[in-house]
Amino acid sequence: MIEIILKGDCLFYNSKKEGLIGIKDIQYIHHMGQLLTIYFTSNQTKKFKKLELIDLFGYQSFILSLQSLFNQIHSNNSYLGAKPDIDKPDDFKSFLIYDQQDFVDSSTPTDISDENFLEYLHSPDNSILKPASPNLHHSIHDYYISASHNTYLFGNQLSGASSTIGYIRSLLLGCRSVEIDVWNGDDGNPIVYHGHTLTQPIPFVEILTTVKNFAFVASNLPLILSVETHCDVQQQDKMAHLLINILGDSLITQKLQHDPSSLPSPEQLRNKILFKTKNRLLNKEKSISYDDYFTSSENSSSSDLEKRSFSNFIQKVTRRASASSDRSSNSSAGSPRFVDSIGNIPSNNRMSQKLLDLLIYTVGVKFRGFNKKEHYNIEHIFSLSDRSARKCINTSSAEFIKHNRNHLTRIYPHGARVKSTNFDALDYWAVGCQLIALNYQTVDLAMWFNFAMFNGNQGFVLKPSPLLHKDEKKLLDVITSVNVTFRVICGQQLPKDINQVSVEIYTPRSFNNAPLKQSTKTSTEAINPVWNDVLSFSVNVRASMTELVVVKFNLHNSQSEDIIASYAITLANIRQGYRNVPLHDAQLNKIIFSKLFVYNSIK
Repeated sequence: MIEIILKGDCLFYNSKKEGLIGIKDIQYIHHMGQLLTIYFTSNQTKKFKKLELIDLFGYQSFILSLQSLFNQIHSNNSYLGAKPDIDKPDDFKSFLIYDQQDFVDSSTPTDISDENFLEYLHSPDNSILKPASPNLHHSIHDYYISASHNTYLFGNQLSGASSTIGYIRSLLLGCRSVEIDVWNGDDGNPIVYHGHTLTQPIPFVEILTTVKNFAFVASNLPLILSVETHCDVQQQDKMAHLLINILGDSLITQKLQHDPSSLPSPEQLRNKILFKTKNRLLNKEKSISYDDYFTSSENSSSSDLEKRSFSNFIQKVTRRASASSDRSSNSSAGSPRFVDSIGNIPSNNRMSQKLLDLLIYTVGVKFRGFNKKEHYNIEHIFSLSDRSARKCINTSSAEFIKHNRNHLTRIYPHGARVKSTNFDALDYWAVGCQLIALNYQTVDLAMWFNFAMFNGNQGFVLKPSPLLHKDEKKLLDVITSVNVTFRVICGQQLPKDINQVSVEIYTPRSFNNAPLKQSTKTSTEAINPVWNDVLSFSVNVRASMTELVVVKFNLHNSQSEDIIASYAITLANIRQGYRNVPLHDAQLNKIIFSKLFVYNSIK
């Protein structure tokens, strides 16, 4: 590794400055395959301002692609909008105020060198994402909460592998609600698996140990354990014992001192874990039937192939069960029992008092509709499949919004989604549903919406004001048009084969927008392409809820539909002006050094 100092047009390398190297020679160093440690200097002294590891050829190309910007800055004839000769005192502040629309104060530098200006443009301080400054003092039902479905699963819902890794990955991505399906283990210890499927079990104790270790690594905001309890009373007692002993003081076991008319706030619940399961004593539930998996009266994005796959699976399990009637006597400890028939799953309304005692703020109840005769306590939370919730939106959206002002609601993927596909969360967020549980193992468009919503916010995002306050409900009928413009300038250190950028904008159906997508021209540059194309959109926004407008940048090759790199952000979180856009791969992993440089305008 070579240590160099960037000053003006020259680079000093080696700590003893034994030689000089010019900008034109950087390409040779790049082809030597060496990563360079660059020390940026703010003036002609030898004091170092910042350390950054970067591919210098990429940095050089980034500089050259922005040369026209700097030329216009210094000519004081800029399209930036400010009087941007940054060599003059106070003009850097003017650039930040008028072009970037950033907050400045007495500590903001009044002038800046070319080198430091470049550093600013490239740095995380100039990211397109607004710095997070969340208000965490509302009741938790006032927030969207990042949630995972069947967190233990990898792959499909019928035979996918089970692992604690699912919990680690979800929690490190900032997820604040994970799901655990708990069943009787044959050795007397509860196990976790997707019941009546070919998925393999994991001891409940292993799941809890993993949660304990990773619950507050990425975020110290409250975590909800959404537990499906299928155990008998004896193993429920063991569940309660394990929850208390493994999670310790993190587990909420009694109510806090707060306003009893609402749930506590995320601030009050920092570093705390909430246990949620259905209170069977409040739910006289029927046995599960085949129709529970497929509701016929509703349109769904699940394909007929998925339905046939599920039907074939049920037949396979039934044949396997009848052919192995002595399975239970020969099975190893912890193995799941297979159901004889999907219509014959036994009902069990008995509950352990020890487990009931852990239901404090998140008590699962059966959905009984929104009519006036039904009453839900403040701590009651019901779960609906995306299909059932869609029916509620279509028939009772105002009542749904009203309910979600004071209660938590969880939406999960319908049972027909056997391939672990996800559903569009935007429509459910638009009626105030807080917990949209997604299959984190599937990074599809819906997961990118989730990424955009919770990007940088640690799993809790305050809902838009019209969804919180009944005195603003009339605003929900108002749709305004927002003009959004992106000048896609250039890319830095992009993955191979990218030559085009597409920008897509997504909104809830109630916003009444046609598909919104535009693309740049193709570029002939390989690693550091230049486009300088303007993409303009007119977006309908209901009740000014720009928090529910998702902008997705897709980088790809013009000859292929495969997306190589992406970024997603809500319109409410976009910083205007000249910004860098960090890029991620198809599994949401950040691509080191790769950035898109854009100019944004929202009016």
